[in-house]
Amino acid sequence: MSKRIIRRKKNDTLRKPVEEEQPAVEPAKPSKPTATQKAKPKARAREDRFRVDGLLSELEELGREGLEALIGKRKPQRFYVGDAVDGVVTRLSKEYIFVDIGAKSEAIMVRTADSVKIGEKLSAMITRSDRNGIEIAKQLSSGGDEALQIAFEENLPIEAKVISSNKGGFGVMAFGKRGFCPISHMDRTNITSPEEYVGKTFWFHITENSDTEFTVSRRKWLQEEQQKRQREFIETSKVGDRTFGIVEGIHNFGIFVNIEGATGLIPQRSVSNLEDQPQLGEEIEVQIAKLDISSLQIGLSVIVSDPWEKVGTEFKTNTWYEGKIAQVSKFGVFVELTRGLTGMLHKSNINYDQRDDLQKHFVPNQVIKVKIASVDRENRKIELSLDPNAGVQTTSGRSSSSTLGDLLGDFDFS
Repeated sequence: MSKRIIRRKKNDTLRKPVEEEQPAVEPAKPSKPTATQKAKPKARAREDRFRVDGLLSELEELGREGLEALIGKRKPQRFYVGDAVDGVVTRLSKEYIFVDIGAKSEAIMVRTADSVKIGEKLSAMITRSDRNGIEIAKQLSSGGDEALQIAFEENLPIEAKVISSNKGGFGVMAFGKRGFCPISHMDRTNITSPEEYVGKTFWFHITENSDTEFTVSRRKWLQEEQQKRQREFIETSKVGDRTFGIVEGIHNFGIFVNIEGATGLIPQRSVSNLEDQPQLGEEIEVQIAKLDISSLQIGLSVIVSDPWEKVGTEFKTNTWYEGKIAQVSKFGVFVELTRGLTGMLHKSNINYDQRDDLQKHFVPNQVIKVKIASVDRENRKIELSLDPNAGVQTTSGRSSSSTLGDLLGDFDFS
Protein backbone atom coordinates (compact mmCIF):
# COMPACT_ATOMS: atom_id res chain seq x y z
CA MET A 1 0.00 0.00 0.00
CA SER A 2 1.54 3.25 -1.08
CA LYS A 3 1.67 6.16 1.30
CA ARG A 4 0.55 9.57 0.32
CA ILE A 5 1.59 12.98 1.49
CA ILE A 6 -0.99 15.14 3.20
CA ARG A 7 -0.07 18.76 2.57
CA ARG A 8 -1.12 21.61 4.81
CA LYS A 9 -3.03 24.54 3.60
CA LYS A 10 -1.38 27.84 2.95
CA ASN A 11 -0.57 29.77 6.15
CA ASP A 12 -1.44 26.71 8.21
CA THR A 13 1.44 26.38 10.71
CA LEU A 14 -0.13 23.71 12.89
CA ARG A 15 0.02 20.88 10.46
CA LYS A 16 3.23 19.19 9.41
CA PRO A 17 3.77 17.30 6.21
CA VAL A 18 3.80 13.56 6.46
CA GLU A 19 6.01 11.83 3.97
CA GLU A 20 4.96 8.65 2.30
CA GLU A 21 7.57 5.92 1.85
CA GLN A 22 9.21 6.11 -1.57
CA PRO A 23 10.95 3.29 -3.29
CA ALA A 24 14.71 3.27 -2.63
CA VAL A 25 16.77 4.73 -5.44
CA GLU A 26 20.20 3.25 -6.06
CA PRO A 27 23.01 5.85 -5.98
CA ALA A 28 24.76 6.56 -9.27
CA LYS A 29 28.01 4.67 -9.78
CA PRO A 30 31.04 6.93 -10.02
CA SER A 31 32.65 7.18 -13.44
CA LYS A 32 35.99 5.52 -13.97
CA PRO A 33 38.95 7.91 -13.61
CA THR A 34 40.98 8.66 -16.70
CA ALA A 35 44.67 7.76 -17.01
CA THR A 36 45.63 11.35 -16.25
CA GLN A 37 43.44 11.39 -13.13
CA LYS A 38 44.95 8.14 -11.92
CA ALA A 39 48.58 9.30 -12.42
CA LYS A 40 48.24 12.71 -10.78
CA PRO A 41 47.97 11.60 -7.12
CA LYS A 42 50.87 9.14 -7.55
CA ALA A 43 53.09 11.78 -9.17
CA ARG A 44 52.33 14.23 -6.36
CA ALA A 45 53.16 11.57 -3.80
CA ARG A 46 56.49 10.81 -5.46
CA GLU A 47 57.28 14.56 -5.62
CA ASP A 48 56.49 15.01 -1.92
CA ARG A 49 58.62 11.98 -1.06
CA PHE A 50 61.56 13.37 -3.03
CA ARG A 51 61.24 16.72 -1.27
CA VAL A 52 61.25 15.07 2.15
CA ASP A 53 64.17 12.80 1.23
CA GLY A 54 66.15 15.78 -0.10
CA LEU A 55 65.47 17.83 3.02
CA LEU A 56 66.50 14.99 5.30
CA SER A 57 69.66 14.48 3.27
CA GLU A 58 70.55 18.17 3.52
CA LEU A 59 69.92 18.22 7.27
CA GLU A 60 72.05 15.12 7.75
CA GLU A 61 74.87 16.67 5.72
CA LEU A 62 74.61 19.97 7.64
CA GLY A 63 74.93 18.29 11.01
CA ARG A 64 73.98 19.72 14.35
CA GLU A 65 76.60 22.50 14.41
CA GLY A 66 75.75 23.62 10.90
CA LEU A 67 72.05 23.64 11.65
CA GLU A 68 72.61 25.70 14.81
CA ALA A 69 74.73 28.15 12.86
CA LEU A 70 72.07 28.30 10.13
CA ILE A 71 69.26 29.23 12.52
CA GLY A 72 71.45 31.71 14.36
CA LYS A 73 71.95 29.91 17.66
CA ARG A 74 75.65 29.55 17.06
CA LYS A 75 78.07 31.67 15.06
CA PRO A 76 80.25 29.96 12.42
CA GLN A 77 83.68 29.06 13.75
CA ARG A 78 86.53 31.40 12.88
CA PHE A 79 90.13 30.33 12.50
CA TYR A 80 93.23 32.32 13.35
CA VAL A 81 96.94 31.85 12.68
CA GLY A 82 98.40 29.59 15.33
CA ASP A 83 95.16 27.72 16.10
CA ALA A 84 95.53 23.96 16.57
CA VAL A 85 92.95 22.03 14.52
CA ASP A 86 91.98 18.44 13.77
CA GLY A 87 90.82 17.40 10.34
CA VAL A 88 90.27 14.61 7.84
CA VAL A 89 92.07 14.29 4.51
CA THR A 90 89.52 14.65 1.70
CA ARG A 91 91.64 15.03 -1.44
CA LEU A 92 95.23 14.71 -2.62
CA SER A 93 97.13 16.43 -5.42
CA LYS A 94 100.78 16.41 -6.43
CA GLU A 95 101.55 19.49 -4.33
CA TYR A 96 98.80 19.80 -1.73
CA ILE A 97 96.75 17.87 0.78
CA PHE A 98 93.13 19.03 1.19
CA VAL A 99 91.79 18.71 4.73
CA ASP A 100 88.29 19.19 6.12
CA ILE A 101 88.67 21.08 9.42
CA GLY A 102 85.06 22.23 9.69
CA ALA A 103 85.53 25.49 7.82
CA LYS A 104 83.43 26.70 4.88
CA SER A 105 86.05 25.34 2.51
CA GLU A 106 88.86 22.82 2.74
CA ALA A 107 92.18 23.83 4.24
CA ILE A 108 95.32 23.08 2.23
CA MET A 109 98.65 21.70 3.40
CA VAL A 110 101.84 21.48 1.38
CA ARG A 111 102.51 17.83 0.59
CA THR A 112 105.78 16.46 1.94
CA ALA A 113 107.45 13.08 1.76
CA ASP A 114 105.16 11.79 4.51
CA SER A 115 102.53 9.44 3.09
CA VAL A 116 98.89 10.23 3.88
CA LYS A 117 95.65 8.64 2.73
CA ILE A 118 92.19 9.98 2.02
CA GLY A 119 90.08 9.64 5.15
CA GLU A 120 93.10 9.82 7.44
CA LYS A 121 92.77 12.02 10.53
CA LEU A 122 95.53 14.46 11.37
CA SER A 123 96.37 17.36 13.68
CA ALA A 124 97.68 20.62 12.24
CA MET A 125 98.24 24.31 12.92
CA ILE A 126 96.75 27.27 11.05
CA THR A 127 99.52 29.20 9.26
CA ARG A 128 97.27 31.48 7.15
CA SER A 129 93.60 32.40 7.35
CA ASP A 130 92.14 35.07 5.09
CA ARG A 131 89.61 35.59 2.30
CA ASN A 132 91.73 33.45 -0.03
CA GLY A 133 91.45 30.38 2.18
CA ILE A 134 93.15 28.55 5.03
CA GLU A 135 96.63 27.04 5.02
CA ILE A 136 97.74 24.56 7.64
CA ALA A 137 100.98 22.84 8.57
CA LYS A 138 101.94 19.88 10.67
CA GLN A 139 101.28 20.63 14.30
CA LEU A 140 104.32 20.75 16.53
CA SER A 141 102.92 18.30 19.06
CA SER A 142 106.30 17.30 20.36
CA GLY A 143 108.39 19.68 22.43
CA GLY A 144 111.97 20.81 22.80
CA ASP A 145 114.59 20.12 20.15
CA GLU A 146 112.34 18.01 17.94
CA ALA A 147 109.64 20.68 17.62
CA LEU A 148 112.19 23.41 16.94
CA GLN A 149 113.92 21.31 14.29
CA ILE A 150 110.64 20.57 12.50
CA ALA A 151 109.71 24.27 12.54
CA PHE A 152 113.16 25.19 11.25
CA GLU A 153 113.15 22.65 8.41
CA GLU A 154 109.59 23.35 7.27
CA ASN A 155 109.73 27.14 7.83
CA LEU A 156 106.84 27.04 10.30
CA PRO A 157 106.18 30.03 12.58
CA ILE A 158 106.45 29.46 16.32
CA GLU A 159 105.19 31.37 19.32
CA ALA A 160 107.87 32.51 21.72
CA LYS A 161 107.83 34.72 24.80
CA VAL A 162 110.32 37.57 25.17
CA ILE A 163 111.93 37.09 28.60
CA SER A 164 114.79 39.62 28.57
CA SER A 165 116.56 42.36 26.58
CA ASN A 166 120.10 43.65 26.16
CA LYS A 167 122.03 45.87 23.77
CA GLY A 168 122.25 43.15 21.15
CA GLY A 169 118.74 41.81 21.24
CA PHE A 170 116.21 39.78 23.20
CA GLY A 171 116.11 36.49 25.03
CA VAL A 172 113.12 34.34 24.08
CA MET A 173 111.65 31.08 25.35
CA ALA A 174 109.83 28.46 23.26
CA PHE A 175 109.14 24.76 23.87
CA GLY A 176 111.06 24.96 27.12
CA LYS A 177 114.25 26.08 25.39
CA ARG A 178 115.96 29.47 25.42
CA GLY A 179 116.61 31.34 22.17
CA PHE A 180 117.78 34.71 20.91
CA CYS A 181 116.34 37.42 18.64
CA PRO A 182 118.68 40.17 17.36
CA ILE A 183 117.32 43.65 18.07
CA SER A 184 117.24 44.40 14.33
CA HIS A 185 114.94 41.40 13.80
CA MET A 186 112.36 42.15 16.47
CA ASP A 187 110.41 44.66 14.37
CA ARG A 188 110.30 46.27 10.94
CA THR A 189 111.25 49.66 12.37
CA ASN A 190 114.01 50.89 14.67
CA ILE A 191 113.39 50.03 18.31
CA THR A 192 113.84 52.86 20.81
CA SER A 193 112.27 51.23 23.89
CA PRO A 194 113.31 47.53 24.07
CA GLU A 195 111.72 47.10 27.48
CA GLU A 196 108.26 47.43 25.89
CA TYR A 197 108.72 44.03 24.21
CA VAL A 198 109.72 42.10 27.34
CA GLY A 199 106.99 39.85 28.75
CA LYS A 200 105.04 39.69 25.50
CA THR A 201 104.52 36.71 23.19
CA PHE A 202 105.02 37.04 19.43
CA TRP A 203 105.26 34.91 16.32
CA PHE A 204 108.76 34.23 14.98
CA HIS A 205 110.56 32.29 12.28
CA ILE A 206 113.58 30.22 13.27
CA THR A 207 116.64 31.35 11.31
CA GLU A 208 119.25 29.16 13.09
CA ASN A 209 118.96 26.09 15.28
CA SER A 210 121.63 24.27 17.25
CA ASP A 211 121.84 21.90 20.20
CA THR A 212 122.37 24.73 22.66
CA GLU A 213 120.37 27.66 21.31
CA PHE A 214 118.18 28.83 18.46
CA THR A 215 117.88 32.20 16.73
CA VAL A 216 114.59 33.69 15.62
CA SER A 217 113.36 36.64 13.56
CA ARG A 218 110.06 38.38 14.09
CA ARG A 219 110.82 40.77 11.25
CA LYS A 220 110.88 37.86 8.79
CA TRP A 221 107.46 36.71 10.00
CA LEU A 222 106.09 40.26 9.76
CA GLN A 223 107.46 40.61 6.22
CA GLU A 224 105.87 37.35 5.09
CA GLU A 225 102.54 38.33 6.59
CA GLN A 226 102.80 41.74 4.95
CA GLN A 227 103.52 40.15 1.57
CA LYS A 228 100.42 37.97 1.94
CA ARG A 229 98.26 41.00 2.70
CA GLN A 230 99.84 42.98 -0.17
CA ARG A 231 99.17 40.18 -2.63
CA GLU A 232 95.62 39.70 -1.38
CA PHE A 233 94.86 43.43 -1.68
CA ILE A 234 96.34 43.69 -5.19
CA GLU A 235 94.44 40.64 -6.41
CA THR A 236 91.11 41.98 -5.13
CA SER A 237 91.51 45.65 -6.11
CA LYS A 238 91.83 47.65 -9.31
CA VAL A 239 93.34 50.97 -10.35
CA GLY A 240 90.89 53.81 -9.78
CA ASP A 241 89.28 52.32 -6.68
CA ARG A 242 88.72 54.71 -3.79
CA THR A 243 89.15 53.71 -0.17
CA PHE A 244 90.18 54.99 3.25
CA GLY A 245 93.46 54.33 5.04
CA ILE A 246 95.49 55.35 8.08
CA VAL A 247 98.73 57.33 7.72
CA GLU A 248 101.39 55.11 9.31
CA GLY A 249 104.61 56.78 8.16
CA ILE A 250 105.74 60.18 6.84
CA HIS A 251 109.07 60.49 5.01
CA ASN A 252 110.76 62.94 2.67
CA PHE A 253 109.96 60.71 -0.32
CA GLY A 254 106.29 60.13 0.50
CA ILE A 255 103.62 58.94 2.92
CA PHE A 256 102.85 55.32 3.80
CA VAL A 257 99.17 54.51 4.25
CA ASN A 258 97.77 51.34 5.81
CA ILE A 259 94.73 49.99 3.96
CA GLU A 260 93.16 46.85 5.43
CA GLY A 261 96.59 45.61 6.53
CA ALA A 262 98.27 46.37 3.19
CA THR A 263 100.64 49.33 2.78
CA GLY A 264 100.57 51.82 -0.08
CA LEU A 265 102.76 54.83 -0.86
CA ILE A 266 101.72 58.36 -1.75
CA PRO A 267 104.69 60.02 -3.54
CA GLN A 268 105.85 63.32 -2.07
CA ARG A 269 105.12 65.16 -5.31
CA SER A 270 101.43 64.30 -4.85
CA VAL A 271 101.18 65.90 -1.42
CA SER A 272 103.65 68.79 -1.62
CA ASN A 273 100.99 71.19 -2.91
CA LEU A 274 98.32 70.23 -0.39
CA GLU A 275 97.11 73.02 1.87
CA ASP A 276 96.56 70.60 4.76
CA GLN A 277 99.29 67.98 5.01
CA PRO A 278 98.23 64.50 6.23
CA GLN A 279 99.23 63.78 9.82
CA LEU A 280 100.47 60.56 11.42
CA GLY A 281 97.54 58.39 12.49
CA GLU A 282 95.03 60.40 10.42
CA GLU A 283 92.42 58.64 8.31
CA ILE A 284 92.44 59.93 4.74
CA GLU A 285 90.68 59.05 1.51
CA VAL A 286 92.95 57.77 -1.24
CA GLN A 287 92.68 56.47 -4.77
CA ILE A 288 94.62 53.50 -6.11
CA ALA A 289 96.98 54.76 -8.79
CA LYS A 290 99.22 51.72 -9.31
CA LEU A 291 99.12 47.96 -8.61
CA ASP A 292 102.20 45.83 -9.31
CA ILE A 293 101.80 42.14 -8.45
CA SER A 294 105.43 41.30 -9.26
CA SER A 295 106.89 43.81 -6.81
CA LEU A 296 103.79 43.87 -4.54
CA GLN A 297 103.81 47.66 -4.71
CA ILE A 298 100.68 49.76 -4.22
CA GLY A 299 100.74 53.35 -5.47
CA LEU A 300 98.24 55.83 -4.06
CA SER A 301 97.12 59.40 -4.56
CA VAL A 302 95.29 61.67 -2.15
CA ILE A 303 91.71 62.57 -3.02
CA VAL A 304 91.42 66.31 -2.61
CA SER A 305 87.99 67.93 -2.48
CA ASP A 306 87.12 70.29 -5.32
CA PRO A 307 87.67 73.88 -4.09
CA TRP A 308 84.63 74.93 -6.15
CA GLU A 309 82.52 73.08 -3.59
CA LYS A 310 83.28 76.00 -1.25
CA VAL A 311 81.77 78.54 -3.65
CA GLY A 312 78.39 79.53 -2.34
CA THR A 313 79.17 78.45 1.21
CA GLU A 314 82.56 79.78 2.27
CA PHE A 315 82.84 82.13 -0.68
CA LYS A 316 79.71 84.11 -1.55
CA THR A 317 78.93 86.89 -4.01
CA ASN A 318 78.97 90.49 -2.80
CA THR A 319 81.27 89.51 0.06
CA TRP A 320 84.78 90.81 0.70
CA TYR A 321 87.77 88.47 1.06
CA GLU A 322 91.52 88.70 1.29
CA GLY A 323 93.35 87.07 -1.58
CA LYS A 324 96.87 86.66 -2.82
CA ILE A 325 97.88 87.91 -6.27
CA ALA A 326 98.84 84.91 -8.39
CA GLN A 327 99.50 86.61 -11.74
CA VAL A 328 99.37 90.05 -13.35
CA SER A 329 98.47 90.37 -17.04
CA LYS A 330 97.74 93.28 -19.35
CA PHE A 331 93.98 92.84 -19.01
CA GLY A 332 93.73 92.19 -15.27
CA VAL A 333 94.95 90.53 -12.08
CA PHE A 334 94.43 86.90 -11.03
CA VAL A 335 93.79 86.60 -7.30
CA GLU A 336 93.92 83.31 -5.40
CA LEU A 337 91.14 83.23 -2.81
CA THR A 338 92.20 79.81 -1.48
CA ARG A 339 94.36 77.02 -2.85
CA GLY A 340 92.87 75.94 -6.19
CA LEU A 341 90.29 78.73 -6.33
CA THR A 342 91.30 81.83 -8.31
CA GLY A 343 89.26 84.83 -9.40
CA MET A 344 89.82 87.48 -12.07
CA LEU A 345 90.10 91.17 -11.21
CA HIS A 346 89.56 92.78 -14.59
CA LYS A 347 91.22 96.11 -15.27
CA SER A 348 87.78 97.62 -15.82
CA ASN A 349 87.09 96.98 -12.12
CA ILE A 350 90.29 98.77 -11.08
CA ASN A 351 90.67 102.48 -10.37
CA TYR A 352 91.33 104.51 -13.50
CA ASP A 353 94.69 105.81 -12.25
CA GLN A 354 95.89 102.24 -11.65
CA ARG A 355 95.00 100.83 -15.06
CA ASP A 356 97.85 102.45 -16.96
CA ASP A 357 100.50 100.13 -15.54
CA LEU A 358 99.15 97.11 -13.65
CA GLN A 359 102.66 95.73 -13.15
CA LYS A 360 103.52 98.85 -11.19
CA HIS A 361 100.56 98.70 -8.81
CA PHE A 362 100.12 94.93 -8.42
CA VAL A 363 102.84 92.35 -7.70
CA PRO A 364 102.63 88.54 -7.27
CA ASN A 365 102.13 87.20 -3.72
CA GLN A 366 100.76 90.57 -2.64
CA VAL A 367 97.67 90.27 -0.40
CA ILE A 368 94.74 92.49 -1.40
CA LYS A 369 91.08 92.78 -0.40
CA VAL A 370 88.59 91.92 -3.15
CA LYS A 371 84.87 91.33 -3.49
CA ILE A 372 83.27 88.48 -5.42
CA ALA A 373 81.18 90.31 -8.03
CA SER A 374 79.79 87.31 -9.93
CA VAL A 375 80.24 83.54 -10.31
CA ASP A 376 80.04 81.49 -13.53
CA ARG A 377 79.83 77.88 -12.35
CA GLU A 378 79.49 76.40 -15.82
CA ASN A 379 82.78 77.90 -16.99
CA ARG A 380 84.26 77.93 -13.47
CA LYS A 381 85.02 81.66 -13.51
CA ILE A 382 84.88 84.18 -10.67
CA GLU A 383 84.77 87.91 -11.33
CA LEU A 384 86.29 90.14 -8.66
CA SER A 385 86.12 93.83 -7.89
CA LEU A 386 88.46 96.02 -5.87
CA ASP A 387 87.64 98.35 -3.01
CA PRO A 388 87.99 101.81 -4.61
CA ASN A 389 89.03 103.33 -1.29
CA ALA A 390 91.69 100.71 -0.50
CA GLY A 391 95.29 101.52 -1.21
CA VAL A 392 97.32 99.05 -3.24
CA GLN A 393 101.04 98.63 -2.76
CA THR A 394 103.16 99.61 -5.73
CA THR A 395 106.48 98.04 -6.69
CA SER A 396 108.23 100.90 -4.86
CA GLY A 397 106.52 99.79 -1.67
CA ARG A 398 104.21 102.84 -1.37
CA SER A 399 100.45 102.77 -1.51
CA SER A 400 99.01 104.00 -4.82
CA SER A 401 96.52 106.13 -2.86
CA SER A 402 99.04 107.69 -0.44
CA THR A 403 98.37 111.20 0.83
CA LEU A 404 100.70 114.22 0.59
CA GLY A 405 101.53 113.78 4.27
CA ASP A 406 102.51 110.16 3.61
CA LEU A 407 104.79 111.23 0.75
CA LEU A 408 106.49 113.98 2.78
CA GLY A 409 106.76 111.90 5.91
CA ASP A 410 110.24 110.65 5.02
CA PHE A 411 111.75 114.13 4.74
CA ASP A 412 113.53 115.81 7.65
CA PHE A 413 112.66 119.54 7.74
CA SER A 414 114.68 120.40 10.83
